Amino acid sequence: MYGCPTNERLSVYADGEVGPAEAGAIERHLAACLRCAAEVAEVRALRQLFAPSAATPTSWPAHVRQVVHEQVDVMLAAQADEQAAEQQSLLRIARVLTAVAACVLLAAGVWLGVGRSGPPADRPPMATLVSLDRPAWEQTAVSPTAAAGPGASAGDESATPSAEWIVADLSAGRGGPAD
Repeated sequence: MYGCPTNERLSVYADGEVGPAEAGAIERHLAACLRCAAEVAEVRALRQLFAPSAATPTSWPAHVRQVVHEQVDVMLAAQADEQAAEQQSLLRIARVLTAVAACVLLAAGVWLGVGRSGPPADRPPMATLVSLDRPAWEQTAVSPTAAAGPGASAGDESATPSAEWIVADLSAGRGGPAD
């Protein structure tokens, strides 16, 4: 009907939350409009459907509430134990997989060269690969014993330290990065 209150206003009226003047106006309208009267009846029926029943847990006797609480506590504890057991099994699987990965890495490292005792027979040692026509700092960077001369070792006190060779060569202007 023309001039009907909104569904929101009808719902507020059905809940009893309007003032007396507005309630009187809506009641006069409901007497004339069947659609609005049906809407208010539906809102009141829904309110009754969701109204608290007489058998709410707070109205139960104390011993019944105690039994219900104990049962809920037992169920929650059992659920927590299951979750903890599941997490422990996942941690065990992760530990085993980590150990397997470590073993694979260790075996690969041994296989790739940690266990090899020297260069293969078909390859010459690194010292022979150093070209003697290179500047001294390049030879020292590749093989410290090659630049120090034959018979010198890395721990030999007579060998000139690498830093001195590099500084001397760069200060002379031979083959340095600035050239």
